[in-house]
Amino acid sequence: LADSLVREEFFREALDYYRLAAERDPDPVAGLVRLGDAYLKQDFVTLARESYLQALDLAPGDPAAEVGLGRTMLAVGQRQEAEEIFNRHALGGDPYPPARYYLARSFVTTERNFDQAEQLLRDYLAGHLNFHWPSRAVANWQLALAQEKTGRYDQAWQTMSLAMSLPLGNDQMKSDAQRMEFMAKD
Repeated sequence: LADSLVREEFFREALDYYRLAAERDPDPVAGLVRLGDAYLKQDFVTLARESYLQALDLAPGDPAAEVGLGRTMLAVGQRQEAEEIFNRHALGGDPYPPARYYLARSFVTTERNFDQAEQLLRDYLAGHLNFHWPSRAVANWQLALAQEKTGRYDQAWQTMSLAMSLPLGNDQMKSDAQRMEFMAKD
């Protein structure tokens, strides 16, 4: 219900249901992580951080909670610390797929390590994605941005076209798509 309310842009009501779900979830760690994700989507970074830390108190080392905590670190400019968390969960013996996405996104956002970002995104897209993880649309969008930064405009446009054909895109994606289409045709 909370996810549906978010899609309909009833954010305050959705947070009430996420809080209720976190209290009643048979898996309290998962409930706290989802609550943290909901807070982070609404830019309540401090509340998100508290939720992830509560989850980590219950289950130290939980990958979803640690990656969520890393996302809060990115939100407050602690890029290096966040990337250490993402790297540990992206490349470890039992990788947590969203860590690959967030590490790659951090690389693309800070305009570095484009080849590694591209490989991380390809690995992320090659697997099964959970509904609560970044969508195929946004992962392909980030992949297109990495390709664009390395001057492969035609490939970037093809990847962006795929991203635009998938559900769960956003307005910034559309703006980037217009730029990439121009660069590919130029």
